[in-house]
Amino acid sequence: PTTYAVKFDNTNSGWEKVYVYCWNGEGESVVANAEWPGVELTNPENNVYTYSTTTAYENVIFNAGEGKPQTANLVFENGVYEFIFFIL
Repeated sequence: PTTYAVKFDNTNSGWEKVYVYCWNGEGESVVANAEWPGVELTNPENNVYTYSTTTAYENVIFNAGEGKPQTANLVFENGVYEFIFFIL
């Protein structure tokens, strides 16, 4: 199967913990990678966290945990499933 990766550069945000929440669908038909706030990412390389999956999720949010800062709802576009999101 194809493996997709989403990456988050935590250099500027400096979050203590980084989570990734990915999903497809809306409302009652949502299929997500985990319950909110998502999967905690560990073992960053040069402060860049990577989440790999074999599911082609349409949406992703990086966040610092329940009730803490988060990115906007990011959408995979034009068949691009690997990107690095930077918070400035």
